Amino acid sequence: MNVSWLFPPIQILSVDPAKGGNDRFIVDHIKWGQGKVDEKERDYPFMYLQEQYDLKIEGSTDEESYHLAMVKKVMELANKLGIPPFNVAVDATSLDAIGSFFHTIWDRQILLVDFNGKPTDRIVMDELDREGKPKKCSEIFDRRVSELWFIGRKFLLKRQIAGLRVDVAKELSERQYQDKNSKKCVETKDAFRDRHKGQSCDLGDTLWIALELLRERFGAVPGLNKVQRNPWSDIFPSNSVDKPKPLEIKTLHTAPKFSTPKESTGSKGELYRWLNATHRN
Repeated sequence: MNVSWLFPPIQILSVDPAKGGNDRFIVDHIKWGQGKVDEKERDYPFMYLQEQYDLKIEGSTDEESYHLAMVKKVMELANKLGIPPFNVAVDATSLDAIGSFFHTIWDRQILLVDFNGKPTDRIVMDELDREGKPKKCSEIFDRRVSELWFIGRKFLLKRQIAGLRVDVAKELSERQYQDKNSKKCVETKDAFRDRHKGQSCDLGDTLWIALELLRERFGAVPGLNKVQRNPWSDIFPSNSVDKPKPLEIKTLHTAPKFSTPKESTGSKGELYRWLNATHRN
């Protein structure tokens, strides 16, 4: 898959730390911006899964040293890619100390994403009430995790996500949902694990952690900020780029001053000389 960006994209990291059992330590390198995918323009800004890492921690004995090793591993990757802490989001859902480790050891600008709790009051543009006003997430979803997964689905339907691997797409499609008390509800992680021999939905969670960072800090909204296509883009060569001109000092020529011709003596020569002198010939 080839992606060409209209402008330099925003680069972020999303982190789903391993919390024991069959949990994987997943880190996504995501890019967000406007451009083309395989030479086909996207109508809206989109996120592109540049790379996905399944990191391994070896040699750690106690929980504290294990968390420390995870933080240092992500720090190393972020520094290598040139991604600042403000563009990093970490799953801090469980009650363990992994979120505070990222804040205290690395930087407090890192966004901690909690899948538990109530949904937010953010507006959903394509969900309208009886009066035709956009609904809030808290009116549509039963809890926070349902909001994160269903909003992700809206981005998918608007073709604002690209570069998904087969295993990621498969995992996204396998989490079940239902309507509960007139609100959308995704199944619990325990229910998902029971159906998948203990395997958690880490790949999907990591993708939605990235999306939450884009929503929270960069204003990403499904179906908003439609790209205005330049009608001349097909006429000019694809490699035409406006470049700044070199600094050049020029002499400024002022316009010649106007004057009135002398009273005619009947000679055309005087008139021609006046026309030449005032650059009117």
